[in-house]
Amino acid sequence: MSVSVFPTPSAASKTEKVDIITATGSWVAPTGVTSVEVILCGGGGGGQGGVTTTVGGGGGGGSVFYSKLTVTPGTSYTITIGAGGAGGAGGGYASGTIGTSSTFGALMTATGGGVSNTASYGVGGQGAGLGGTGGGGSQSSTIFGTVGMPGGYGFGGGGGGANGTGASIAGSNGAGRGAFNGTGFTVGNNGNANTGSGGGGGIGAGGTGGSGICVIKYWS
Repeated sequence: MSVSVFPTPSAASKTEKVDIITATGSWVAPTGVTSVEVILCGGGGGGQGGVTTTVGGGGGGGSVFYSKLTVTPGTSYTITIGAGGAGGAGGGYASGTIGTSSTFGALMTATGGGVSNTASYGVGGQGAGLGGTGGGGSQSSTIFGTVGMPGGYGFGGGGGGANGTGASIAGSNGAGRGAFNGTGFTVGNNGNANTGSGGGGGIGAGGTGGSGICVIKYWS
């Protein structure tokens, strides 16, 4: 994965380094490193389920935050990567589940994306902290769902709402696509792993949200 999303330049006298954390574990601050820049994204929300041509909204993107943090060289920091929320069941208008938080030790937290809570055709789940809102689902076989909103720094896009027509709707910034079959119980597509993207809305079940990510930049 290529990452060039940080807004500030590196110090000219040092070498810029980027560590990409995609699974829960620990990160040790290198010798001489006392300051880092971090982009942290929570897990995306699950997409909403739907019924035949009246379909679910996409899950919200996980919250995305950027911060400069002071760290202690040689200290180990626990990095938690949030999981994407499960999609809602088909056959009703079941909401998905909210994505879980990503954390950088006790210094930084990015919460998971929200979900649709409507008891009818889907309104997209809310993102937070630069996470994108999910797209709305279609209310008939002749109306398109809507695209999920982009997230911040290339992560946390909202999931696409499902269509009642024959075309699929993509979420933004790597988010899940909505289901596209207007006559069956088609499952909404999942958000991409390590993007914090929301799951796509479904005609049947909604898609699972994408897991979060932590990107650490420093100079040494």
